[in-house]
Order: sequence, then structure tokens, then C-alpha cells
Amino acid sequence: MRPGVRGRIIWTTLDQVVSSATNAAVSFLVARQLGASEFGSFAVAFIAFAFVSGLARAIVTDPLLIRFSAATDDARRRAVGDAAGAMLIAGAVSSAFCAAVGLSVSGLTGAVLVALAVVLPGLLLQTAWRQSFFAAGRPRAAFVNDGAWAVMQIGGLAAVELTGGGSAIELMLVWGSAAAIAAVLGAVQAGTRPRLGGGVAWLRRHRDLGARFGTEFALSQGAANVTMILVGVVATITAVGSIRGAQVLLGPVMVLFLSITAFALPLLSKHVTLSMRITRLSIAIGIVAGTLTLLWTLLLLLLPSSLGRELLGATWPGAREVLAFSGLQWVAVGVATGATLGLKAYGRAATLLRLTLIQAPLMILLGVSGAYIADAKGAVCGLAIAQLVGVALNWSALLRIDRANTPRPGRHRKSRTDP
Repeated sequence: MRPGVRGRIIWTTLDQVVSSATNAAVSFLVARQLGASEFGSFAVAFIAFAFVSGLARAIVTDPLLIRFSAATDDARRRAVGDAAGAMLIAGAVSSAFCAAVGLSVSGLTGAVLVALAVVLPGLLLQTAWRQSFFAAGRPRAAFVNDGAWAVMQIGGLAAVELTGGGSAIELMLVWGSAAAIAAVLGAVQAGTRPRLGGGVAWLRRHRDLGARFGTEFALSQGAANVTMILVGVVATITAVGSIRGAQVLLGPVMVLFLSITAFALPLLSKHVTLSMRITRLSIAIGIVAGTLTLLWTLLLLLLPSSLGRELLGATWPGAREVLAFSGLQWVAVGVATGATLGLKAYGRAATLLRLTLIQAPLMILLGVSGAYIADAKGAVCGLAIAQLVGVALNWSALLRIDRANTPRPGRHRKSRTDP
């Protein structure tokens, strides 16, 4: 492995570790300072942010990673400024919607959503700079920016605790304000600024990818959330808690997938730009992701019950019961990751959307049917089967497209857009 590639892998992984560890630390700090109901209100706002952030990345910065990872520095810098402007527009629209929802909801939850609306543009802009550093092959810059945000948000929250606590609203404002400061630092690191006019043009130029990636993300997340809600209806709320407990234990797997995505998507996109086949690289990505997920699952299955109870308390027995099938589900997701990133690198947004339109209803159907038959274990078994179907669909699509895009004598490569 070349030293430059090894360095990017290391810095990308370190950045994801910092980001995930900071989220966990923030959750613990906030939980310590708030009562159960206040923490619930903060959690609702945090979930809303996570959804908006993922949707904005799909619409705005995924096209940046795909189409400008192999661009010249000047072209990429202009693209980054336009994408940052587009992210600010997304932040303004999301902020207005979040404020409207917050004002319509009575009580503390509504007030915290309004506080989120205030800081949302800064949060999304920090995300835009972070993704732009990955597109430029500068994961160290992303690490520095996320590290600065981590220090500021944890320091701010700790200061609030030392001065006598703080409400969920104050904690939300402290957390989001730290992101806004990190966003200013990101502009300095990137050497450009957000261009709102360019942002409008960015959304228009890249709507062929952004609109479909955004829809695909919304469908995937919606299917997962609807499944959990319906599992609680047809089975028991304890079943939902057991599945969630297993997901918490498998949390490091999400760090792994985020690290692989941040590193591999720009790399695969460069290969496509240079008219190189990506089958072998995509297969390697899927094997690495799937194997590491399997090893982590096996390690969890070997945990002593005493340690499991220390981690999850009374949720441990139920989580342990579904852990094997839940791990299989995430192994399947890992194997499919190589194909999914390959399809993104080819700009096959419509293909990914068509596959999601098949897989999302299947997740709901099999997950809920499994819960009706065998409670939590049946639900995760159904979800695992749905993910295995997704593995077959995604890899079949990528192999077909990769063969079709292989240059042959007297033949030009096809465009990186869907027919």
C-alpha cells in the first residue's frame, strides 16, 4: 500500500473515531445534566439533526465527492464554494421547517426544536467543509476541524455543568454554536467561502444525482424507522428495546462504514474518471467491511454476561438473544457497501433509487412479519433476509454496469449518468 493511501486511511479513520466518540461523550454529558424528560426532548432534536444532515449530504456533497474528487485544485475549490453555498441554502430551508414544527409543538420539545433551527445552518456548513476535505484527499484537515469542534462543544457543555447546569435549550445552543465556529475555521482551511448564488446553480446542475440520492436516503431511513414502530405494535416495546440494544453494541460498525465511505467514494470516483474498472476494488471494500463486521459480532457474542449487563443493564438479555441475527444483518450491509459505493461512483443515482424502492418495502414486510411470528428475534431475522436480498441486487447491478462501462477497442466509455 502506498504511503499516501495509508495516511489517508489512517486520518479518515481517526476523524470518524473523533466524530463518533464526541457524539457519545456529548450524549453522556447532556444525560448527566438533564432529567429524563428533558433528555428525551434533546434526543428528539438530535435525531432530527441526524436525518437533516444525512439528507443534505446526499443531495449536496455526495455529487461533490463523485464529480470533483479527480478535478484540478482550482475547479474543486470553485465547486466547494458552490456546494457550501448550497448547504447554507439547505440549512436555511431546514431551519425554517424545523422552527415551524417547533412552534407548532407545545412544551419543551418544541422549544428545543426552535433552538435547533437557530444553529442548523452552522451545523450543516461544518458538514459541508468536512466532506469537501474528503473530496480533496485531505482527511487530516477534516480531523483538525472535527477535533476543534469536539473540544469546543465538550468544553462548552462542561462549562455549563460547572456553572450549575443548564436547560436542554441552552445545551442545544452551546452544541450548535461550537459547530458554527468550526465552520468558520473550515472556510479558512478550504481557502474559499460559501457562494449562495453558486449554491443555487449547484443544486440545479447536480439535481440528477442529488434529488435521487436524497430520495434514496429518505426511503432507507424511513423504512428503518417505520419498521421499528410497527415492531413495537405487532410485538412488544421490549422487542424494540432489545433490537436497539444490539444496535448500540454494533455501534463501532457504523464508525467503520463511515470511514470506508469517506475514503473509498472519492477513490472509486477517480478510478471511474480515469476509465478504470472498479470491480476488484469494490469487492475488496465489501470483503473488508463484511469481515470486520463479522469479527466484531463474534467478539460481542463472546462477551461475559456480567460485562454485557454492565453495558446495557436489563436490556442485555434481550439484546444478546438477537445479536447474532442483527450482526448478520450488518455483515450483509458491509458486503453491500462495496457495490453501493461503486454505483455512486458511476453516478447511478437512479439505479440506487430503483433498488431502494424494492428493498425498503421488503425490510418493512419481512421485519414486521418476523416480529409477528417470533418477536424480536423474528424481526431481526427478517431484516437480515432483506439485507441479503439487497446484497444480491446491488452487486448484480454494479457488475452489469462495470462490464458495460469497460472501454474496448473502437468503443468510448459511456457517460457517468443513468440512461
